[in-house]
Amino acid sequence: MPDESLRTSLAGLRAELAGARDLDAETRESLEQLAREVEAVLESPASSRVATDQPLRVRFADWLQELEASHPRLSNAVAGVVDTLAFYGL
Repeated sequence: MPDESLRTSLAGLRAELAGARDLDAETRESLEQLAREVEAVLESPASSRVATDQPLRVRFADWLQELEASHPRLSNAVAGVVDTLAFYGL
């Protein structure tokens, strides 16, 4: 079930964000915004989901590159979301 995989990945990201005490406010807010966008996708009917000009997975992947060195656990959570979004073409 695609939505369940994405919900699981998103829950992992939320948990890592909650535990990332040394994350700067700007980065935290950007990742929170992306998480909210994923939640909005999950709330919309699957038949109405359309890829945008810059898919969520591309924006998450951009953040992943920035986080890999400074926040490895958070980057793993972001990678899970990226992989799930890519698998379902979002």
